[in-house]
Amino acid sequence: MSQADDKGLPAEGDREDLPLTDALIEDLARFDDALRQDIVPLDANEDANATTAAQRLQRTQSLLQLVGQNAFLLSEVNESFRGIDSDSQPDVLRLGPRVESLEQVGRFHIVRELGRGGCGIVFLAFDPTLRRDVAVKIPHAGALLTVEVRERFLREGQAAAGMNHPNIVPVYEAGDDESLCYIASAYCPGTTLAHWLHDRDAAAPIPLSARILSILADAVQHAHDRGVLHRDLKPANILLREEENNSDARAAATAFGTSPLASLPQPSFALGQSLGFGYVPLVADFGLAKVAELDGSQTRSGMLVGTANYMAPEQAAGHRDADVTADVYSLGAILYEMLSGRPPFQGATPWEVIHQSRQDEPIPPRRLRPSVPHDLETICLKCLEKEPRQRYTSAGSLRDDLVRFVRGEPITAKRTTFAARAWRWCKRHRLVATLLGLILVQSLVAFVGVIVWLVQLDRTNNNLRSALWQSMVSEASVRNTSRRAGQRFQSLESLRHAYQLLPDPTAVQCFQLRTEAISALVNFDIEREHVWSDRLSANHRVVAFDSSVRLYAASQFDRTLDQQWLAVQRVDDNGEVTRWPIPPGHIQQLRFSPSGEYLAASVAESNDVTLVLFDLRDKSKDPRPLGQVTFGAEFDFSPDSRRLAIPMPATAVRVFDVEKNSVVAELKVDSPLEGCRYSPLGDQLAVWAGSHLGFLDPVTGTLLDGFDELRANAPRIASVAWSPDGRTVAAACSDHCAYLIHNDADSGRAVIRTLRGHQGWVTGVCFSDDGELLLTSSVDSTSRVWNTMTARLLLTAKGNANSWSHDGTRIGGTLGTEVIGWRVARGLEHSIVNDGYRDYEAYQISVSANDRWIATSSYNGVAIWDWQNRTEYLTLPAQDPTAVALAPRANFICYLAADGVFGQELWLAERRVGPLQRVVLPADFAPNSVSLYQDGRLLAIQGESSVAAFRVPAHPAAELPYSDARCFEHSGPIESGMSPTGRWLVTGALSGGLKIWDVESGMVVHEIPGIAPVAPIQFRHDGQQFLIPEQTRLSIWNVSTWDENHAVPLDHAIIPYSVKYAPDDSYLAMAATGSDRLFFFAANDGMALCELPIVYPAPWLEFSSSGQQLIHTGTGLSLEVLDIASLNAQLREFGLSWPRVPRR
Repeated sequence: MSQADDKGLPAEGDREDLPLTDALIEDLARFDDALRQDIVPLDANEDANATTAAQRLQRTQSLLQLVGQNAFLLSEVNESFRGIDSDSQPDVLRLGPRVESLEQVGRFHIVRELGRGGCGIVFLAFDPTLRRDVAVKIPHAGALLTVEVRERFLREGQAAAGMNHPNIVPVYEAGDDESLCYIASAYCPGTTLAHWLHDRDAAAPIPLSARILSILADAVQHAHDRGVLHRDLKPANILLREEENNSDARAAATAFGTSPLASLPQPSFALGQSLGFGYVPLVADFGLAKVAELDGSQTRSGMLVGTANYMAPEQAAGHRDADVTADVYSLGAILYEMLSGRPPFQGATPWEVIHQSRQDEPIPPRRLRPSVPHDLETICLKCLEKEPRQRYTSAGSLRDDLVRFVRGEPITAKRTTFAARAWRWCKRHRLVATLLGLILVQSLVAFVGVIVWLVQLDRTNNNLRSALWQSMVSEASVRNTSRRAGQRFQSLESLRHAYQLLPDPTAVQCFQLRTEAISALVNFDIEREHVWSDRLSANHRVVAFDSSVRLYAASQFDRTLDQQWLAVQRVDDNGEVTRWPIPPGHIQQLRFSPSGEYLAASVAESNDVTLVLFDLRDKSKDPRPLGQVTFGAEFDFSPDSRRLAIPMPATAVRVFDVEKNSVVAELKVDSPLEGCRYSPLGDQLAVWAGSHLGFLDPVTGTLLDGFDELRANAPRIASVAWSPDGRTVAAACSDHCAYLIHNDADSGRAVIRTLRGHQGWVTGVCFSDDGELLLTSSVDSTSRVWNTMTARLLLTAKGNANSWSHDGTRIGGTLGTEVIGWRVARGLEHSIVNDGYRDYEAYQISVSANDRWIATSSYNGVAIWDWQNRTEYLTLPAQDPTAVALAPRANFICYLAADGVFGQELWLAERRVGPLQRVVLPADFAPNSVSLYQDGRLLAIQGESSVAAFRVPAHPAAELPYSDARCFEHSGPIESGMSPTGRWLVTGALSGGLKIWDVESGMVVHEIPGIAPVAPIQFRHDGQQFLIPEQTRLSIWNVSTWDENHAVPLDHAIIPYSVKYAPDDSYLAMAATGSDRLFFFAANDGMALCELPIVYPAPWLEFSSSGQQLIHTGTGLSLEVLDIASLNAQLREFGLSWPRVPRR
């Protein structure tokens, strides 16, 4: 255009792009607002009063140059200058009058003006050639300043004319008439979507909005497929044509062609089908958006094309790479307005709207209209993404997602995450984001520094806590083996503190805690419960306790009154019960009667010793002198407290009836006695002098027996005590030892245990209430507690303990001038069962189903124990039996003796056994174990290299022939095990290799090479798995697949000897060869649970059927019993209980 050059526009080669800044955008937006109001925009420094024509021309030229230098296309050129009447404006600058006066453009006759817009004016015209009304659109003259732009306008108009879609207003023609360019398109009377939305009282219905936009997206995709971008999509450019009848609509659709929607799965609506609101939406003004472009250089610099409220951010910035996603953005803005009733961004000026669209996120439609579905909101916001690549890649993709939404199918769009939104915000607000980032980094560095410090502090605290925890556990471990008072109480207290220090211990720490806790719980211990200081004088330290150790008697001297008293006081609170004045002198002996009704005291004055009796029933009675007694001799009450045996200075024992206050007997002896002691039944009286011990009939004085075995070492007897059952006598002697003597008139008396350890004379002995323990005291100022069955020292404590309560819970004694009451913890969680008078080395045990009967094998025979009473109930003579099996109902027993395998029926309620039945075996079959299955009806006998299985008849004959057995041969020495039901048998060679047999058919069903058992194979009680004890591990195998499930690794020094599953199959117990510990493992994963110290290495283990006890054999004794239920109850305090152990 030559006119443009004459007006001073920069030449093509002279123009250079100016940087696009926010200040420049603001100025140009202000210019654009002025042009929209038909006034000339003035520079901020211009004189608004300039009115000359030359000044107006200069301003217009400057304005056009500014538009050319910057990549913005303003909406229209001003029609007049500000402050000048329209009549005085030159024609060269006025566009309106020239266009308004048109009567014909090309072949089209102008009828009237239909409207004006940012790109030009629309006229209603008549096409005389085709005899139809058309809409002719003429751009403003300022929009087509160069030849290049005019040519492009015509090309795009022609491209738009090539579109054929039922929802696009068809373009008929694009051309020019002299200096005017125009586009002729179909005339569509009706309203627009903008007017329709404005006239509604509320936002558009949600389903209708989705359907309308899917149709518009389909139309836009049709245009994009033909290379045409709209770039000014908005509700004002969406025409709404009134609906025709359905048949006409379908015909129109056919005439316009088939939409791509037809290729999709048909939704609940289709083209030509009514949308339910009376209109058909049509996209108008295709090809006009780019009319506002200037020339090629300005297109490259970027242009402001479109309407601010619906313009994509990159389009508002004038980026040259705006593509189809700009139209997708505009479609999303239209959908947003239909859903929420407002555009995505609003502002007082276009610049404010553009600024918001570039910097801010739109308010989610659901905040403005909560009923908007999540999926539709996601579709809308995806269209409105700032970054083009984050939007739908095409209008067709948008259309497809809208169709899926309408059909109720999952959409492809995903909601933008908070992190993604934050990142995009940072990219848009770089300065603020940088400042915030610096603050955040500084805060983070400070925070990390604090965290690192706290972590280091916590690590240090954890290390200190772990070290303290380990020291507490180690302290408990040392105490557990110290055999000193506090080995249980103080150890548990240390472990309790350790558990509180680390309330969530690791598996290894649990193992340590549990092991030490159990070691403490099974220990015997005493703890000072009451200590009364300065109750005794230095010269008078004789104290006596009653049978309950609730009262004690001691002499006291009142210096104020110069009076000696014998006082009886309570142990619990030291409160005085009564007191009596006694003659001045030294009390040698004090003794309460078993009933606690009397108190006897021997008082020495010079060489005379007088026995005085005090009546505690009537404290008002005066003490009764009972005559002279031997100096230093011990006297004793009868068990019924009616008689008092008194060693006399002469060779006699006087028996005094305390009720009748008379002497009932004078028992003559050969020499003066040093003491006497009644048996628990009162039928014997043990007397001693020097190293001689004798037994008298307390009624007749007949010498029942004399015991001179102690004379070999010539020890002097200091005191004697009887066991509660009267079968054992303990003697405290001067050789620093205490002796346990078996007292049986039939088999004779003999020393069965010698208790060594004191460093001085043993002065006192006292049995526990059940006779299993013995308390000894010595001049070395220590007291010791021993197990009478094993002669094992359990405890050493400071002081002289001389009384054990009849219920076994309290011990009384002294230390210096203190009177002490100890509380007793027996450690019965691990107890020993033994007859106490002979070595009874049990080899194997078997328990009945009701847990009452236990059978044991030993070189002494087969013993059946009554477990309820802890007594040996029945003995079956056998020649050195080594293995035993008791039927679950205890009605049949089978055992392996030196002379063969035998069975017998049992009727234990009647204490009766059936005839002996012999199992006939070949001479070369060397049996080494027997087992019973199927309620005692299946007998398995393991030999050196084979297993023989017998069916036991209901009433077996005298012999069970080998011919009736099914034999399972295996090469070499073997170990074996059978499933509880007797279906499967596993044999394993010690050299390696397993065979699994079907017992019924006698066939091998599977073989496992390389596995070498070292102990009997064990099946779980449910039969689902079996265990192979190997040299360095316990391997557990599945029965269903015959493959290995898992393995429990073992220390190389531990060789399994006996392994048993608990009845509930939750854990394993294992005894090892030569080890004085029992090992426990979780069955499901092999985790080590704990270790338990035992008295002797355990050859055999067996659980009670209830699972509450674990019974094991031991060298030199019958049975040791671990009370797991009791242990578990106490372990719960530490959170260390075992899984699924039965509660009591």
